[in-house]
Amino acid sequence: MKEDIQEMNDFLKGLYMGVHAYDYYIENCEDPTVKKTLQDIQKEHKLSTIQVAERIQNLGGKPAKDEGAFASIIGKFQQITAPTNTEEIIKEAMENEQKYAVHVAGENIKGDISEQQKQLIDSIFERNAKHVETLKHLLH
Repeated sequence: MKEDIQEMNDFLKGLYMGVHAYDYYIENCEDPTVKKTLQDIQKEHKLSTIQVAERIQNLGGKPAKDEGAFASIIGKFQQITAPTNTEEIIKEAMENEQKYAVHVAGENIKGDISEQQKQLIDSIFERNAKHVETLKHLLH
């Protein structure tokens, strides 16, 4: 159970990074239609953070409140080099959605977690895959 809590907290920190990335995308996007779509995706990421935090609490743990200091520094650096035009914002959001799923599946969730936790993570990955498809449609 302790391992589940740690792995879920690592996952939660990554979700917070995603929420903060979308803050930047929304702030810098000038197209109102694209901005609305980015806001909708961010809402789903926020919902995911709530679900994971509740799961951690139900396991008897204390959920992380943010992405952590190191990830926060990386996030600030990425904002300096981040795109400012709408098309590039969409492309970066797509790339980050895909990278995050691979990173978490391959590296962040290292331990053997219970099936119940895997199911929650899988459902979040399914939503992220839909985000990529939604973003792809904005480019056409």
